[in-house]
Amino acid sequence: MRIKYGAKTGLIILSAVSFLFTCFTCNCSKVAASVTSEADYIIYKDSGTYWAVSGKQGGTDYSGTDAKTVIQSAINALPSGGKIFIKKDVDPYPISSQINMAANLTVVSDGAVLQASGANILFDYNGGSNYSGDITIKSLVFDGANEAANYGIVMEDASNIKIEHCIFRSFLSYGLWVGETLRAYVADNTFAFNDSGCKLWRADGAVVKNKCEQNKVIGINCEEIGATIGPADNQKETYLVISENNCYKNGDISDNMKPGHGIRLCNSANVIVDSNVCYENGQYGILLWKCNGGSNGQGGYKGANIVISNNITRKNYRNGIILDGYSVDGTPSIGILVKGNSTEYNILRGISIFYTQQATITNNRVQNNGEGIVEAANTNCDYNIIFGNCVRNNTSLSIQSVGANTVVENNYVYP
Repeated sequence: MRIKYGAKTGLIILSAVSFLFTCFTCNCSKVAASVTSEADYIIYKDSGTYWAVSGKQGGTDYSGTDAKTVIQSAINALPSGGKIFIKKDVDPYPISSQINMAANLTVVSDGAVLQASGANILFDYNGGSNYSGDITIKSLVFDGANEAANYGIVMEDASNIKIEHCIFRSFLSYGLWVGETLRAYVADNTFAFNDSGCKLWRADGAVVKNKCEQNKVIGINCEEIGATIGPADNQKETYLVISENNCYKNGDISDNMKPGHGIRLCNSANVIVDSNVCYENGQYGILLWKCNGGSNGQGGYKGANIVISNNITRKNYRNGIILDGYSVDGTPSIGILVKGNSTEYNILRGISIFYTQQATITNNRVQNNGEGIVEAANTNCDYNIIFGNCVRNNTSLSIQSVGANTVVENNYVYP
């Protein structure tokens, strides 16, 4: 589903340690002076009133009892971009309606909580046909107020986006939604207790070192990676790295409609999934789904140039890793490399292969699962290579090959 929004404006950095703010107000710290001198605005709360103070000149430009209005006023005062620090308060900042971000904006905090209080989206940005951006959001807590809001942050038609060291919790849909964006960098965030953690759609960049824990459906969801996007005169194919993320207990196993996956790729190409830990998820640790370009695809990006390597998938309720290229017309996924993964104690299978051809499954450690490495019958699997894997102590079977031209060689199988 594509979400479209109008153009936005602004730039904010939310930050301020209480000690730093105290020093700023009394003008008694060289450290405070050096930090606040960089800020266009410092936002804080005092006696029930929210204030936006000029960091460079010291005067109060905006104040009021509605946090959203004060923050938005500061952003609107920076049409060419700037910085805003927001001081952490003992209480959350209630956000009554969505805050419209702007290009060249940085938002940083020492942990201020922005909590939905009427807003459906807390931060929203659309870069338009020029894919403008250059936005940094860092060290904020986005709180959906027990699913009162759908999204923490929505970014679309943008470029050069950094979301770092933030917490996203209790949103009805996604904590973070990034669509048609070039050079998105999502790092060191925590996504917990949302419907799903974060989604990248037709996006380019990296998702690294995030913690995705106990979301109801999916930890990290990526769709139509490999699409060509960008300004009309400078379009490029998208590539994505998903690395060093920790995806734990995503999915509600009591709800068949929300089975849960650690990492999901749908209709995508040009992706590296490396060195992630996916464990105790409701269905799959790592799922490749409909990466085939078939007639029911959402964009026709064949599952080429996908590497799944060096991941740990453990104790997931169905499969550790599943390649499922199902499409109505039977077009399979083609050319996937699954290498060097450790997949163990998954209830159904370690590595499961459906509607996939020309995949290489090699140097994986597959043990103590219900079944080991399985090409599923009647699913157009063929021409795969299953070579040099260590497949041990799986309960029902070790390796099953159904493709007439699939090669199974030099695997260590015991028992």
